[in-house]
Amino acid sequence: VLDFARRCLAPGGAFFANVLTEPDGQERWDRFPVVARPVSFYESRCAACGLAAEDLGPLGAIGHTSPIEAQNRQRMLGMNLSGMAG
Repeated sequence: VLDFARRCLAPGGAFFANVLTEPDGQERWDRFPVVARPVSFYESRCAACGLAAEDLGPLGAIGHTSPIEAQNRQRMLGMNLSGMAG
């Protein structure tokens, strides 16, 4: 999926994903398994595909508000070809 996203990015383009970095007690969402992984996992997978990933912070701190506190703690990652600061 990351390689596909890299191939689809326009020069200077970016994409974003919210990720679960700590277990929230939920084993499934709809019919999909819920898996928590550290940000470093996503950073290394992105780097292997020629992407840079930056942790933009917890969803709750960047404007996402949910009555479910665990959702507010999910992290937002920004990914692009040259790094978010570039």
